[in-house]
Amino acid sequence: GQLSEGVLACIIVVSFCIVLALMVAAYVAYRKWLEHRYRTLFVQRLARERGGHFLGQAMKEISAQDMAVAFNAVDRLQKGYITQGELTDYMNGGETLTLNHNTTIGEEAIPTADLARLWDAMDVNGTGDVSFLEFCMFLADSHREHAEIRHDTLAIMEKHHLEEEKKRLLMEQRPTEHEQ
Repeated sequence: GQLSEGVLACIIVVSFCIVLALMVAAYVAYRKWLEHRYRTLFVQRLARERGGHFLGQAMKEISAQDMAVAFNAVDRLQKGYITQGELTDYMNGGETLTLNHNTTIGEEAIPTADLARLWDAMDVNGTGDVSFLEFCMFLADSHREHAEIRHDTLAIMEKHHLEEEKKRLLMEQRPTEHEQ
């Protein structure tokens, strides 16, 4: 029972190919997770600023006018395009604060690398600025993240509404001072 050199070489090559395929698959999955993460961060920021108006409808139902309002919120200088600095400022709530290669939004630190990936995803043609069309394409591609945030927000609102309704009913059931 010894394996011939040819069979051993085939086993090594096949094993190497399997390991390489697994590494590529893991890298692709990681890139998809990162893309979901930075899209979610951007949609959360829009939802925070635009509130129920942005989350009150499905992404495909958002009008061009609403998209323009969202675009103008990022294009603070109203130049008709978004710069990378404006995007960073927008994600910071208007204040650029970078510490240890992280930018903060709310209480969560956004790694500078995530901001760079967000920028790369928005600046489709690589011109160094994001046009209204590129912005709309990015948001259209972010429909999954929008739907998840919308679902979570509506669930929280529903829970809050039910708790308020429960409190109201309990207050109605308590005897008043006149009834005692």
